[in-house]
Amino acid sequence: MRALVLGASGGIGAAVCDRLARDGARVTRLSRRDDGLDLTDPTTPGPLAARLERPFDLIFNATGALVIGGHEPEKSFAAIDAQAMARQFALNATGVALAIHIGGPGALFWMPVPVLRGVIPTPGHRILQRVLNILFSSFYNHF
Repeated sequence: MRALVLGASGGIGAAVCDRLARDGARVTRLSRRDDGLDLTDPTTPGPLAARLERPFDLIFNATGALVIGGHEPEKSFAAIDAQAMARQFALNATGVALAIHIGGPGALFWMPVPVLRGVIPTPGHRILQRVLNILFSSFYNHF
């Protein structure tokens, strides 16, 4: 299996890369820190995608953010900041569309990270590991 992990330098992305590699996958890693992957800039995916050897069987998106520029998710309508919301949307929604473009057609696209970040606290890494194990076990059963 060939896998592309976006956000590979972060904690979740690195753990996913390690697990996939341990299970025998050929893993391609991309991140903002190591490769300049910026999913809020529509000009960066093209050059990155051009250098990748495709196709991929799996694209795992470990990008995204819960807090951007000190702005946390809104708890009330009064707390809505239009600019902060636009930054969140650019990364966590539009960025996903750009991420799919990087991987190319035909790959299974997984994006559990925003859901997990909202449910599992950072210290709960053992819980996260179990959830990822379940996700990967389900994925492998389809191949």
